[in-house]
Amino acid sequence: MTMEETLPFTIQVYFSPMEVTIFETSEGSFICEAEANPPANITWSSNDLPWPQSAVREGAVLRLKEMTPDLNGLYQCEASNQHGSKQQQLRVYVASGNCTACWVLFSLLFILIVAAVAAAGYLYKSGRIQWY
Repeated sequence: MTMEETLPFTIQVYFSPMEVTIFETSEGSFICEAEANPPANITWSSNDLPWPQSAVREGAVLRLKEMTPDLNGLYQCEASNQHGSKQQQLRVYVASGNCTACWVLFSLLFILIVAAVAAAGYLYKSGRIQWY
C-alpha cells in the first residue's frame, strides 16, 4: 500500500529590477520605483557636477527645494539589487526670469515713482515749488 503525503513549501522567485518609473508626487518632489525581488536599492545621481544644493536625495525621493535654473540638467535614478540594475532619467529645466519677488519689487518701485511725479505736479500747480 502506498501512502500519499503532502508537504508545505514556498517558492521564492528572485529577479533584477524590472521597469523603473519616476513619479512626481508633488511640485518639485519625485519618487523612483522599481519592481524587484529582493527589493531594489534606489540611488539618484546627476552627470552635472557639482550636485545642486537645492536638490535633496532621500532614498528613493528626489526633492527640488527651490525651483532655480541651477537645477537644470539630467538626473538619473538607478534601481539595483544583487541580480542586476536598471536606470531611468529625469530631465529638469527651470526657466530663468520667473521671479515673483522681482515683479513685486518692480511694481512697488513703479508705484513710488508715479506717486512722486503726481506729488511734484500737484506742488508745481499749487505754486509751492518752482522749476527753473
